[in-house]
Amino acid sequence: MILIIDGNQLACRCYFSLEGKRLSNSQGKRTETIYGVLCSLRKLIREYAHSDSVVFMTWDGGNERRRSFYPEYKAGRKKFENAFYEQLDELRKIIKCLGIKQYHIENVEADDIIGTLTYKCRKKGKKVLIVSSDHDFEQLISRHVEVLHPLGKNLIKDVQFVIDTYGVPPEKLVEVMAITGDPTDNIVGIESIGDKTAAKLIIANGSLENVLSKPEELKFLNRKGEVVDAKNDLKEKIKANINNIKTAYRLVEICNDIEGVEPDFLVQQKDPEKLEQIFKELEFRQFTNENEFWKRH
Repeated sequence: MILIIDGNQLACRCYFSLEGKRLSNSQGKRTETIYGVLCSLRKLIREYAHSDSVVFMTWDGGNERRRSFYPEYKAGRKKFENAFYEQLDELRKIIKCLGIKQYHIENVEADDIIGTLTYKCRKKGKKVLIVSSDHDFEQLISRHVEVLHPLGKNLIKDVQFVIDTYGVPPEKLVEVMAITGDPTDNIVGIESIGDKTAAKLIIANGSLENVLSKPEELKFLNRKGEVVDAKNDLKEKIKANINNIKTAYRLVEICNDIEGVEPDFLVQQKDPEKLEQIFKELEFRQFTNENEFWKRH
């Protein structure tokens, strides 16, 4: 089993979940995000990392590719304070001491790094568990790839989850998302068309390409499961948004061919002495007392 952890996403979740509980050491150095990620990582390792498992951690390097043709991509997101990024720097040092392989490429999003790692791990016959609460990764799910939603109940999403939630198999999910958009990334979808309606369009017409090629002949799956002619207002919405849908598809589709991203299954060197030193500097007595756990995993 290969665990691929979306580091930025996990850090963001911990940062906002502990927003009212800011932590710091006696020197005033902020530590709540580091603490939250380490607690989550410890739980993940205990519950999902077996003796033959390999853990990868990925980090965002920017979104230059998508913004090059859609400047509004992820616009309007809440900005983080400097203390958040300072904690990320410290986190990367800790992760390195733990012997966990990290992936970070300038101007490349973690989504595409994860997509590439997943694709290449599967080519080598490895099962993959992606750790992220970002629903974009559901498009990567297959018989051998699942997505773990961390924090809370640790929901594991599989093929059946995608079918039950969206009405299409994972390989068709990106086509649904191209129609509905993704508000979290500021990708505008077609007004009043949600997941279920988009899924019925894709199923009735066979593919997104068929939906866009002849909108005047658009089909729809009715409540009885019958393929019928789509209503005129639906045809007009699709016809008026063909270019927007094509752009949205390029934005939501996760890449699997990022150059320089290769899964490294070799055991990474741990540095327990430096790890203990960092824990003491951060005044993480709990983790210092558990140093034997970190040495073993």
